Amino acid sequence: MARDTRFAIRRTAAVINLFLGTVNTASALTPSLAGRRAHLVHLVPLALRGGSRLLTVTAGFLFLVTAPGLARGKRTAWAITLGLVIASGFLHLIKGLDYEEAALMVAAGVFLFFAEASFRARSDGPSARTGLLILAAAVLFNLAYAAAGLFLLRHQLRLPPTSRMVLFEAWRLAVFAANPELVARGRHARWFLDTVYAVNISSLLAGAWMLLRPVIYRSGATPEERAQARRIAEAWGRSSLVFFTLWPDKLYFFSRDGSVYVAYRQVGDVAVVLGDPVGPPPKAVEAVDEFVAFCEENGWQPVFYQVLPDFLDAYRRAGLQVAKIGEEAVVDLPSFSLAGKARKELRYSVNKASRSGLFVRFYEPPLDEDLLRRLQDVSWDWLKAKGGAEKTFSLGWFDREMLRQLEVATVEDVHGKVYAFANFVPMYNLSQASPDLIRYRHDSPTGVVDLLLVQAMDHYRARGYREFNLGLAPLARVRPEDAGYFASTAQALLFRYLANLRGLYHFKAKYGPRWEPRYLAYPGGTVLPKVALAVVRAGNPQGLKAQLRPLLIRLLRAGGGRLFGILGDLKKPRRKTG
Repeated sequence: MARDTRFAIRRTAAVINLFLGTVNTASALTPSLAGRRAHLVHLVPLALRGGSRLLTVTAGFLFLVTAPGLARGKRTAWAITLGLVIASGFLHLIKGLDYEEAALMVAAGVFLFFAEASFRARSDGPSARTGLLILAAAVLFNLAYAAAGLFLLRHQLRLPPTSRMVLFEAWRLAVFAANPELVARGRHARWFLDTVYAVNISSLLAGAWMLLRPVIYRSGATPEERAQARRIAEAWGRSSLVFFTLWPDKLYFFSRDGSVYVAYRQVGDVAVVLGDPVGPPPKAVEAVDEFVAFCEENGWQPVFYQVLPDFLDAYRRAGLQVAKIGEEAVVDLPSFSLAGKARKELRYSVNKASRSGLFVRFYEPPLDEDLLRRLQDVSWDWLKAKGGAEKTFSLGWFDREMLRQLEVATVEDVHGKVYAFANFVPMYNLSQASPDLIRYRHDSPTGVVDLLLVQAMDHYRARGYREFNLGLAPLARVRPEDAGYFASTAQALLFRYLANLRGLYHFKAKYGPRWEPRYLAYPGGTVLPKVALAVVRAGNPQGLKAQLRPLLIRLLRAGGGRLFGILGDLKKPRRKTG
């Protein structure tokens, strides 16, 4: 069966589930037809009829809970839904001979039965076992809770004080088939009867939720996997991101023949891939399909972040949509110069920093402890001034052991005080130099970063490098035709109103780079907000708050400044006319 067909069946099943949940809830809340009730009196005990309404509502809510699992092709969600459909059909007949609702359940059951092949995604094994344990423990707890409440409140409930009767009534409460003659005659008894059903329903929902959780990898990549990925990267790496795919925050998926790897990080039920698959290009194209199928099996949403234009057709054939997310700035080293009107701003900034008595110095690995300590002081100062935390995933972070093995350029004074630094990462099969961390003290003289980068360009040009990669400018130069109207419009608005993104683009643009587009490949438009949050969370191990806090502060400051400006205008005395 084609993947598009499976996706269509899953989405249809999820919509049907939402409809069935609504039908169950509405049917339980409306009275049965009088004529049918009369027939039902002699067929079904009153206790079963009363409990059936509550069970119908519970089944309706479980339909809503399992709908997302069906959309992801979860096998467990399919099995639970099929059971719910069968149970709901009986419940509709028991509670009021509701043939119409029962017929809907039969039709839904037939559809699910014949669509069984589209639901193959696994659930998380440990979570499923936990869910079954929760359900088993819940049954015992519910029985114990009901029995204890019935025994202690037996006088308010007018229940015979025999142990057999208490256990029998406790069982009826646990299975939503309460005795209609069990009427509360006191405040505590009424509270107990209300809560016993709430406890039962909560237990069911908690167990169902754990059964439907996506597969979670609880351990990182093995040393053997990392060594295999490194060998492939050294042979086939051709992107500025390949070095970061080897960092310890990544998991690996290898193609069938082991010649290609995909580096990703799991965020909930989203697998966020960094860049394109790494390996021989023909095999890398095949690895796209293999990884998407792997995600489908696990109930994950696959997302490829910062991919090159080379494999866009492969992503589209795999059923993914493509959106442009920005452009990477690459400077041509042989032709780069500070001369001319176009470099006037950059030339002024570099000269000003040089006149401050600062100079650039390069350090070859391995770096010594004294230098690492001085670099860390700069890094701490930079992070404190930015009010943020270390980013990961598509960037490196200040790791002493990793940094020790990389070339570093510093901006220093004659006393050895470091004002700024940048480390340079391996680019494998590209004739490029690329800085990763670019950090400086908050009290550094103006132009230290420009001085650092311009001197680094001269340094690597002298060593025979052809290009200098300044990295991604997020959301830059995005047009409606690049990503679909709504996605690109939202990106353009963010770029327009977030000063830090505009500033980053203009900072890189003054070097006169060649702009290369980068894309996001994702399952579809409806999940775009979800996968965008997953990408943000993948790069922020301290949580989404750590990323959003500085952004919210900037927005509040900008909004506050505008508000005070408006209030100031209102306070100005109006000029008399006439």
